[in-house]
Amino acid sequence: MACANTTTSANLLALDHYPPPLLAAIVSECPNICRNVYGLGNTDLTGIGVVISSGVQIALAVLYWVGVFVAGTAVPAFYPAASGLKIVAWLRGNHQTCLWSQLVFSLTLSLAGLVRQSRPGGVYESSAIINSVATAFICLLLTMISFYESVVRWVLFTVGFLATVACALGAVVMPMRTAKMENVLQACRDYAAENNMPWRAAAVSPFHAGGLWEVFLSIGFVVLLSCMWLFLWQMGRSERALSGPRIPHNRRTKQLLIILMCLISLFMVWVAVDSFQGTLLERRGMDLVWDGQTGENAWGIGQIGALFTWVPLLIDLAWSGVHDIRQQLAGRAQEDAQPKDVSLEHLL
Repeated sequence: MACANTTTSANLLALDHYPPPLLAAIVSECPNICRNVYGLGNTDLTGIGVVISSGVQIALAVLYWVGVFVAGTAVPAFYPAASGLKIVAWLRGNHQTCLWSQLVFSLTLSLAGLVRQSRPGGVYESSAIINSVATAFICLLLTMISFYESVVRWVLFTVGFLATVACALGAVVMPMRTAKMENVLQACRDYAAENNMPWRAAAVSPFHAGGLWEVFLSIGFVVLLSCMWLFLWQMGRSERALSGPRIPHNRRTKQLLIILMCLISLFMVWVAVDSFQGTLLERRGMDLVWDGQTGENAWGIGQIGALFTWVPLLIDLAWSGVHDIRQQLAGRAQEDAQPKDVSLEHLL
């Protein structure tokens, strides 16, 4: 087969039915087959600005998960004396803004990923979308499970969250249900490993049936974590209505729920970080396969705009932090300015 005949989707699909030894020989003779299968990627979804925004999203999600859920909810459930940390109060003061920022970014990325997955594209683009959408949605979930107050415009938030769930699920499951050219992908991986190609670490693995089960297992954890959060949130409302945990077994139930939520959410943190690393690896692979022609690191309008998703939250965090410090300094100055009792009785 001439290498010129391996550029169209129909020819590439026909190659996938060849015997593995013959397919390996064809890929060795025509390495551009791997380029055509991988595709150019998508600079809108995996560009430098979106990737930096995803990194900021993970950092904020982990910060609120550790600072509010672990330090502000989990630890005080077992050790009430550990409540009242200043960092918890600082983060809770801006939790509403963080939650909405996470929702907007996750919904935008999931919707864009769903639209792109419905159109023919390269394997790199499809895989990067799956990783990016998974990262964004898990960060939204981690921020949400540490929030136990009333959400402003909760109807709008609920609609946005359900839309994010639907778009994220479609963007992740759709390419797995229509997986093609798996034999060609394996031949490209073997070719990259045997010839020590620079992009061998980023060679896309062929889809396997267990991958879909892993996705549904993660979805099950997401549903379970969301249900436990709702139950814990409702329990907190009941306790506030009763002015405290009046029933002893409620405290034991709450502690058990928190332990399970900590374990599941810790797994979710690992999945988010691993997915983000996968996105970085695929971006590196695209850059190496196409010799820097993909434009992944070009600063376009969309890449610059993606960074401004977190500007309101970062400004609020900085402003509230400075305000708290100024209040503490003013309080100390006021205490120092108060006249001290220097009478003889006080000295004695």
